[in-house]
Amino acid sequence: MDWLIGVLLLIVGAVIGFFVAKFWLKDAGQANANARKQVENIREVLNQQAQSHLSETRQLVDYIQQHCDSLNERMDAYEQLFEQQDNESTQARLDYFGEQASLLLRNKQSSQRRQPTKTESQPRDFSAESSGLFSGVKQKKSDEMQP
Repeated sequence: MDWLIGVLLLIVGAVIGFFVAKFWLKDAGQANANARKQVENIREVLNQQAQSHLSETRQLVDYIQQHCDSLNERMDAYEQLFEQQDNESTQARLDYFGEQASLLLRNKQSSQRRQPTKTESQPRDFSAESSGLFSGVKQKKSDEMQP
């Protein structure tokens, strides 16, 4: 009889163990699926951030390249000024303004003018009633003034 109780306890333990294991594996499978989804979401976010970082970096490199080109042009112009001074120093001449003022005038005359940029919108006018040059109202041209 003792062995019958042992066998029954073993069978009951096996049944309980089967259901507990089934429950645990079900929760573990869901946890693994959730973990995989989180990992995929994190990878997507990292890829998007990396792509935006690369595009911003490319824009910065282009910006730096433009400034380097303009700096090279300015250095070339400055070097040409020295070459002109060497050529002019060999020639005898009389400076009207003096040596320093002539050098300053030559440097100012050879400087490049900035290109004006066009804006798509008008700047805000901060006057009391928005009157004045920047009122933002387009005036209609009257046809009466044309002959």
